[in-house]
Amino acid sequence: MAISVADAKKRETRDRRIAKIIESISAN
Repeated sequence: MAISVADAKKRETRDRRIAKIIESISAN
């Protein structure tokens, strides 16, 4: 199953956004 570069970048962006949200939650 091949993943296109666009899909990989989209997933990377989403993962980074989720990580940022988790970081802000644990900071509080």
